[in-house]
Amino acid sequence: MRRDKGLTLIELIVSLGLLMVILFSVTLMLKPIMGTYHLDMSSHSVMDIRNTVSNQISKELRISNTLQVYEYSEERVSNSYNCIYTNDDGYIMIKRNGKQPELLYPENFYGSYTVDLYFQILENLSSLVLKIDIYDKDLKLLDDSETGIELININEDSVVFESSDRQVVVYE
Repeated sequence: MRRDKGLTLIELIVSLGLLMVILFSVTLMLKPIMGTYHLDMSSHSVMDIRNTVSNQISKELRISNTLQVYEYSEERVSNSYNCIYTNDDGYIMIKRNGKQPELLYPENFYGSYTVDLYFQILENLSSLVLKIDIYDKDLKLLDDSETGIELININEDSVVFESSDRQVVVYE
């Protein structure tokens, strides 16, 4: 009897078939895990944007003396010394010291998200509610949060509030 070393074609086909079944099974098990990982990373990105924006705007407005919330208009922005608003692209714009408006954060800060800001002055006139809505590229709402900002130095006679869909907050 002659004994050849090596695999026959049938043995090779069977072993490759088993390897494909094992790899397919492992892929099916890892797919939900990877989906959860990407979803978790996405929610962390949204939370990072929300927290960063909330903290920055709180710092800007907390020590202001005057505060006025108006319906957005180019004229209102151009006539304001300091203001914060959201532009058409969903990026936060800020105008400081009468200079030209500029992005509060660079475009890459937002990733594929857009942001809308809404303001509401509370009845006691010494607090402001900042509402931040974050949308994905398909304009699906991913996060809506509200943050209270205590206005430390506010001159209550200076407070003006107009409710609208698109707002600009003017402050000094």
